[in-house]
Amino acid sequence: MNVNQYWTQEMVENYLTELDKYNSKEEEKIDMHNHTKGSDGDDSPLMLLLRAYRMGLKTIAITDHDTIRGYSLLKEQIEKLIEYYEEINSREDISGTEKEKRIKGAKRLLKVIEEVKIVTGYEVKTIFEGCP
Repeated sequence: MNVNQYWTQEMVENYLTELDKYNSKEEEKIDMHNHTKGSDGDDSPLMLLLRAYRMGLKTIAITDHDTIRGYSLLKEQIEKLIEYYEEINSREDISGTEKEKRIKGAKRLLKVIEEVKIVTGYEVKTIFEGCP
């Protein structure tokens, strides 16, 4: 599969735009209850991670309903971003400045991914007999 069918420069730039909204805080914060598009959340797992970074979170948990799909999606997005970076880095048909821009963007996203710890889990609904 051609990685460019998944990652495009526009996608990298959209994620970097979100990243540029980062507002650093000194205290270490975590959020252990987050939903992604893997269940009923609004964001892709990677966008959730970037928003967490932007808010100064050091650790987040992806806790989709009855599934670890969000975590699996995040792993897939990261793997495809790494493939995109490697493909751009090896291509000879992209001009120096454009290639540098693309490599710099992908490297920046990968650096952020390394800085936020991801904990996987899932939210389970429990129903007790006789309880509404």
